[in-house]
Amino acid sequence: MKTVALVWEQGSGFEHLAPLLSIGAALKRNGYRPVFILHDVAKMEATILAENFEYVQAPVWHYTYIAQHGPHINFTQTLFSVGYCDVQGLLAMVKAWLNLLLLIKPDILLFDYSPTALLASRALNIPRVLCGNAFSIPPQKSPLPAYFPRKKTAKYNEQMEAEEAQCVHVVNQVLTQLKLEKIQYTFEIYQSDYSFITSGPAMDIYESRQEGKYLGIISTDNLGSKNIVWPEVGDKKIFVYVRSSYNCLDVLLEQLLKTSARYVVYGVDRKRKQQFAGENIYYTDTFVNISAIREECDAAVIHGGNLIEKFSEVGKPLLLLPMTVENLMMANKLQKNGTGLVYRTSQRIEQLQLYLKQLVSNKQLLQATASFSEKMLGYSHDKQLQSIVNKVDELTNK
Repeated sequence: MKTVALVWEQGSGFEHLAPLLSIGAALKRNGYRPVFILHDVAKMEATILAENFEYVQAPVWHYTYIAQHGPHINFTQTLFSVGYCDVQGLLAMVKAWLNLLLLIKPDILLFDYSPTALLASRALNIPRVLCGNAFSIPPQKSPLPAYFPRKKTAKYNEQMEAEEAQCVHVVNQVLTQLKLEKIQYTFEIYQSDYSFITSGPAMDIYESRQEGKYLGIISTDNLGSKNIVWPEVGDKKIFVYVRSSYNCLDVLLEQLLKTSARYVVYGVDRKRKQQFAGENIYYTDTFVNISAIREECDAAVIHGGNLIEKFSEVGKPLLLLPMTVENLMMANKLQKNGTGLVYRTSQRIEQLQLYLKQLVSNKQLLQATASFSEKMLGYSHDKQLQSIVNKVDELTNK
């Protein structure tokens, strides 16, 4: 039986784990041994699975990088935040990944948002497949494009080019110590045998690219509880998926209690559940089945990630609460399309109150969302997983 290592190194939430679990289940059904290397192993036990999987904790970068000019401007600065401006630290991380991979002895590697694991795998003569959303697989351009394109100035271009050179220099020092071939551009960190982009062109935050195959959102129908309990009090049904670290979580929960809608809420800690208990809110500790709840709900409140396309696919309006650069890029895209509302932590509470009301009543938003869902059609969930299995078969000569 051949072993497939499914690797998730960066990012947080079920947006990364859930698709990998679906892929792992498909591989297991086809005679492979899936082993998961996870950024957050605690998330695994929160899922409901028919299969029993092997999993281990991924090496994690613990230090903070603060950009000199505010938020990260492109993927190169994001790499800096996970060790790519520190030769000694990056070398240690690469060695940790390499040692872990040597212990598992995979026949093929499948990566979701895992740059350092990819770097380490250069020392292994085994096939490598990328499978992640558009943000986690940067385009093959140098320097890597800006997250939020603005009027370019000579100083701005110089900064991006200088940081590109710095990143390449650090990586090459590590590769030299490991006696591996150097890279010329940052995007070469993501060299692989094949790339699956788990979104459609309409939701690619980098707009256009030549490389990779758009696969659409991976089906996660076998994950999460389908036993969804809606409160009896309230009218419209709204699903809320939040993180306890969200700065405005208390404000959000307080406003939910004041609306006429009813909510199923996932991601809230025990203390807040008690503090913001109400007849129109049901808090669940179990990860819900997204395919089931998106059919039942009238709208959703989320931070971002793959869930955006999951709900957009069936024409459900979204209120986005961006926490990361990736969240904000997706939020801007939906706002530009008129298919989503975006609440930023800098806005007044009154704006959040208005958005919660508009989410299920604004006719223009509802029409735009329904229209946009038609652009999401054309991807067969049954064929998605089979495409990945077929590629693994091909690359492992099964």
